[in-house]
Amino acid sequence: MRRVGGQVKHVPAGRVHWRAHVKQAHLKRALWQWLADPLSLTSKLEKRSLHFHVRLLHQGTAKSRPDECKILGLRLRTPVWERQVLLCCGEKPVVFARTVVSRNKAFADWPYIRTLGQRPLGKWLFADHGVIREAFQFAELPPACPDAGTVCRFLGEKKAGGTVYARRSLFRRHRGRLLVTEFFLPPIMQFIE
Repeated sequence: MRRVGGQVKHVPAGRVHWRAHVKQAHLKRALWQWLADPLSLTSKLEKRSLHFHVRLLHQGTAKSRPDECKILGLRLRTPVWERQVLLCCGEKPVVFARTVVSRNKAFADWPYIRTLGQRPLGKWLFADHGVIREAFQFAELPPACPDAGTVCRFLGEKKAGGTVYARRSLFRRHRGRLLVTEFFLPPIMQFIE
């Protein structure tokens, strides 16, 4: 529950609150530095792991979420093109990433999005000088959040073994918008400290 303009509003359990700044008090310094770093996460992980790879989990049409529609400039419930991957260091999944883009723009403004397969999206985004990245938003995932459940499922756990921190940012190319959300899984600490 939170107070808005003198009225009490109920916040649904599991709702993620995205903020412009991460709450540093709860974070280890190393993790905070990785969350706030605008450079390529793929490149950083490749430098820390001898066997970095991308595991494609899903690619195709998906339901949009209201907050994503707002960021992407879409009407509510507009189907989107979605890509879900795990970024792995060796056999350990360290980041779960979800990319969404308007289906109308997916192939015109982001022509490589359908053919990436197991290749990292970050390599393409950071190599294309026509791509602009906007500021990050950060969140702590509550246990009841659908994304927390997804993360646990990919880790083979029944519930989160620790707090999962996430960041997201909007990328622009021509008139297209692409939203990338990255969930930093607890095993990442082995590679960043």
